[in-house]
Amino acid sequence: MGTHRRRGQALVELALIAPILIVFLLGGSQVGAIAYAQVSLDTAAREGARAGVEAPNSSIKDWNPGGAVPSATHQCTAQDFTYGSPTGNPICIAVLNAGGYLSQSTFTSNPCGANQGCVTIKVIGETNLASVLRSPTVRLASAPLSVPMAAGSSCNGSDATITGTVSGIPGGQTATVTDTSNDTQNNVTSTYTLCAKATGSATSETITATVPGVCGGYSGSFGPINVTKGNTYTADITVTSGFALVTGTVSGIPGGQTATVTDSTGESTSNVTGSYTLCVEARGSITSQTLTAQVGSTSCGGYTGSSGSFAVAGGASYTQNFSVSAETPCGTSTTTTTTSSASSTSSATTSTSTGSGPGCSNFFVGEDKDYITVTVTYPVSVFVPIVGAIFDNGSGVHMITTSVTYAIEPCSLTLGA
Repeated sequence: MGTHRRRGQALVELALIAPILIVFLLGGSQVGAIAYAQVSLDTAAREGARAGVEAPNSSIKDWNPGGAVPSATHQCTAQDFTYGSPTGNPICIAVLNAGGYLSQSTFTSNPCGANQGCVTIKVIGETNLASVLRSPTVRLASAPLSVPMAAGSSCNGSDATITGTVSGIPGGQTATVTDTSNDTQNNVTSTYTLCAKATGSATSETITATVPGVCGGYSGSFGPINVTKGNTYTADITVTSGFALVTGTVSGIPGGQTATVTDSTGESTSNVTGSYTLCVEARGSITSQTLTAQVGSTSCGGYTGSSGSFAVAGGASYTQNFSVSAETPCGTSTTTTTTSSASSTSSATTSTSTGSGPGCSNFFVGEDKDYITVTVTYPVSVFVPIVGAIFDNGSGVHMITTSVTYAIEPCSLTLGA
């Protein structure tokens, strides 16, 4: 009788404490779900901020079509999340793709509404960002991340299908398109299709198109984009040449000596005795070049001459013939003066080249004076009774948020992106 009495007592005690244990167990699950979502949200905000500082023009310019400094904050709209759209925003797309198992539809369906996911972007710091935002070249052809464009794949379902067009190919030439996994298609004249190696989870691929030729030919890229096997993606690429070919002759070079021909941005060719060939930079804000030929010592005692400035465009060819003439013989006082002059010239050249780059308009966001803050908010479902009431905002969800602030990269690094 004593044994039965103890067993009955244990069952009664278990029945009394079981609800409490279940509440604690479910409460732990609720806390775990919120913590997991918070970690995912931290990652998403960090990747969004990273995309913004690497491509500030593309991320900010559409806030204010007039090109002025944007308003204090911007909340991502449905169009901002649309990959491939002219209004697609790299920050919003990066957040969407870095959210792990967070529901994308929570952001894209009525974003920033009540109990909806929301991405808010804010620019803080000095106003020197305004000059970059007014630059006519403010958006790259590609975005940093992508989402599937269509279901189904023509690559037997084992790979991801990437299709698109390559524009800018010079007449009579063809391009080679390659992805990060070295899947390649040759002899592309316009459209292409790649079967990119991919797994069941997201795999990063960057697609590059190249056209061989002098001065590096033409090239362009798209990505990186996240791809999964069995899905189809669209990646349109524009190839451009960042250099122009300049040929000609330098006359007046003394017998037995050679000249070095240098352009405004530092490209040079040595051992010139008459004819020369030089690939000069011609992209973005660099639309003109001046050539200088130097024989012997710089500034005195040698021979020098120049040609330009003259307009240049990527992929074009030019002919520039010019001559060199003798410089003033070097003397003691002249040496001192010219040494200072040479130093001054070198310093000026360094200062000028620092801010050059496509889309910079000779201006760059420098010294990390401007910052982008990305704030992401997300609703986590409350599924636990009693304990869940601690987290419930009255609509059956618990809102979590995180903010990340990064310094905007100088235009010398973003190249006007």
